[in-house]
Amino acid sequence: MHITETTPFGSRALADTLPLILMIDDAESDIELLQEALRSCQIAVRFIAAANAIQAFSALRLLSATISPALIILDLGLPVQRGEVILSEIAVNPSLKDVPTLVLTGSERETDRIQALARGAREYVIKPSTFEGYQQLALHIKRYL
Repeated sequence: MHITETTPFGSRALADTLPLILMIDDAESDIELLQEALRSCQIAVRFIAAANAIQAFSALRLLSATISPALIILDLGLPVQRGEVILSEIAVNPSLKDVPTLVLTGSERETDRIQALARGAREYVIKPSTFEGYQQLALHIKRYL
């Protein structure tokens, strides 16, 4: 599990006041691209990255006891347990069920989109293929913060 602050100016002074994003994705490159896109768009956040369900559930337990994330970003194709299981857990957790969850995945299957939305995802977004696409995603994410 990685915990970082993504601030446009590198300042840690306001870290406790920054909105928190929890990203659950096993692709380190996708995590890094989104963090860099947030920085380049000057969107300051605290950022926790979990690579699998075990790390995600640990992070969610810790967070629910102290602070609620402003947004959860979830990939469906995770090792150990698929993202759908995590999505279902979020939906029934009283302290997390109202946190918007954005599914960010490489799957273009319509059935995956329908099932994710039925399980409580606020949005279903296909992973961008360019850095400019990640910048557009960062600007889209800003509305949740």
